[in-house]
Amino acid sequence: MSSTPLRVLIVENSEDDTLLIVRALRTGGYDPIYERVDSPDALEAALRNNPWDAVITDYVMPHFSGMDALRIIKKHNRDLPVIIVSGSITEETAVEAMREGAHDYITKGHLPRLVPVLERELRDAKTRRERTQADQKLAEERAILRTVIDNLPDYIYVKDRNSNFVINNKAHYLLMRAKSQEEIVGKNDFDFFPKELAQRYHDDEQELMNSGTSIIDKEQPLQDQYGQMRWVTDTKIPLRDQEGNIIGLVGISHDITLRKKAEEALKQSLENLRRTLQETVNALSITTEKRDPFTAGHQQRVAKLAARIGEEMKLPPDVIEGISVASILHDIGKIYIPIEILNKPGRLTENEMCLIKTHPQVGYDILKNISFNWPIAQIVYQHHERINGTGYPRSLSDGNILLEAKIVAVADVVEAIASHRPYRPAHGIDVALEEIAQHAGSMYDPGIVKVCLKIFSEKGFSFE
Repeated sequence: MSSTPLRVLIVENSEDDTLLIVRALRTGGYDPIYERVDSPDALEAALRNNPWDAVITDYVMPHFSGMDALRIIKKHNRDLPVIIVSGSITEETAVEAMREGAHDYITKGHLPRLVPVLERELRDAKTRRERTQADQKLAEERAILRTVIDNLPDYIYVKDRNSNFVINNKAHYLLMRAKSQEEIVGKNDFDFFPKELAQRYHDDEQELMNSGTSIIDKEQPLQDQYGQMRWVTDTKIPLRDQEGNIIGLVGISHDITLRKKAEEALKQSLENLRRTLQETVNALSITTEKRDPFTAGHQQRVAKLAARIGEEMKLPPDVIEGISVASILHDIGKIYIPIEILNKPGRLTENEMCLIKTHPQVGYDILKNISFNWPIAQIVYQHHERINGTGYPRSLSDGNILLEAKIVAVADVVEAIASHRPYRPAHGIDVALEEIAQHAGSMYDPGIVKVCLKIFSEKGFSFE
């Protein structure tokens, strides 16, 4: 059976006693590689120059004592098993030696005890080394983690069951106008934020800790160290102990102020574009109406009725907006029609009527290259089409006509019949509604007609 190598430093002035110790170690299954020293300088040199698994030292020597040896070993901060082997040592002396770093002691008359004691101390030393290494690794990992967390721009913190701060990162304590984490620990949001804001945080967190339900990416206002309001997304997760009891929470707040400002700027930009579009559309409408004063306001009234029909049909707001824009522009093609024809008080000739019927095509040609968000050009093109194919300019039938165009067509007919024209007086709203009711399902979409009749009879709609 092979022996276990053992590097042992023996502090002993007697060569014979040293050999007895070595023999005991060999008998116990070790193959000792040893060095004997008997002076402070020799001990210092041996500890400095060579690695050792254990130290065995006499207590009483001519040149220095076991206590001196223990102090030297302790000075070198060597976590070595140190066993005193002495011819005679009192219990009081042994206790004192243990305080100075000795791990055990035996008398020279009981050397058979040396190996079991040594084995135990070697195991304990290994455990201590492993624990020390684990502690060092943990400390290094914590330091790395702390460095990472402290360099993150997010506000990271841990709170106890009462919402008091326990841990936070650098971004968070700077947010609180603190110079270190220690200035925050033990305090809560009421110490840093306006009462109303702090109360909101506190209520949310107590609800979280009572229910165990996390808060994920909740947008909230937050006051920074300069008193300025910012926006963050809050994520708060319950913190539990080993038994699963909630003992606090972990929070991460991500600053989205720049994003919110960008969203607001984009929203404002879109609003400006929408307003510009509306003003442009109105300007085009006014251009048409300036040439045809007898129909002034017609396009606006058609837009009002068409949008109201869309609302009653519960169409999306964006679609309704497109219907309104198309309604305002539906007669823009009349800019091509000579003014004497538009304002002619009598019946139009066949050629004049053919010219009038070109205005959907002209309107389409004017609008087709404009990048609207809706099919405005097509709606304008189709607003005189009829579902039975009798309309113009392309005689489209039901399935080929846009819903928006069908709505504009009904609104256009109702307003035109109800209002005054150069060639006839106003017929009034009752005649207009009777017209669309009579031709529902043939010329006009029956569902749209039904809605139009309803908003006049039940909803009190008026062009005024």
